[in-house]
Amino acid sequence: IQKQQEQQEQIKQKKLRDLRLQQQEQLRLQQRQQQPDINYVQQPPSVSPAALDMPPPHSPMVVNGSNALPSLNSSPWPSGGVLQNAPPAMDENGLPVLPHPSIYKIVAKECCQKMNWRQPREETQMDVSAVGICSGYRASVSFGPPDKEETQSAVAANKKNALYAAYQKLIPRVIPTHVAIELMSKKLPGATKESKIQTRGRPPKTIVQEFCQKRQQAVPRGSFMEHYDSNTNVRAWTATVWFEQQQYKHCDLNKKNAETKCFQDMLQHIIRNNPTFFYL
Repeated sequence: IQKQQEQQEQIKQKKLRDLRLQQQEQLRLQQRQQQPDINYVQQPPSVSPAALDMPPPHSPMVVNGSNALPSLNSSPWPSGGVLQNAPPAMDENGLPVLPHPSIYKIVAKECCQKMNWRQPREETQMDVSAVGICSGYRASVSFGPPDKEETQSAVAANKKNALYAAYQKLIPRVIPTHVAIELMSKKLPGATKESKIQTRGRPPKTIVQEFCQKRQQAVPRGSFMEHYDSNTNVRAWTATVWFEQQQYKHCDLNKKNAETKCFQDMLQHIIRNNPTFFYL
């Protein structure tokens, strides 16, 4: 009986050893499957420069008249990403190709408003050939910095297309590249829409607070100083508010009115420098 028990015990131990060996072997196989093969390097798919709508490596891209190759580590698009999709096709001036020619006119007007330039001037007339036959329309557009305005003309089958073509030709010559890219990137498919701030019928302090939240800036807060004249028994308040290293100061008999006057001056300064943020 003792010998039988010893044999049974030996058989159990052998089965346990075999089971442990099987588990260890399975664990090794799983680890091998998870580890990448260092001898295999996946080659990236070959994409032709024409498919990317970009110039080949041996031909430099011309940006504002200077031959400069774009850096692989830098991107002309605004930080944080305005676009949800991949960067769009670029034209020969280094600017994105907009989905419709009418958007070039919108970009030009927004730039004039942002840079405090005079709004574009447009002229259209029939383009008559030498034999007296109307072959289309010629449009000319003029805008730019003060005393440095430029004019561009274009010919098309109708007035609108002629104007759009003139805007498209003039924008790279007048608007700085970084400003044009910032404005155009908001007009491309997949761009996030920025809601503007309503100003009518709202307190100036509330509008300034909403503007600071959109810009992720600290909301300005006012400090007050009380003045009391014992002879006339008059109590007045001086409110002081700082915003972007600029001081706004007003005095009034009412504490809240003094602060409101400070925010009114501050709001006028903000709207003058950032007109595209507001519905006026």
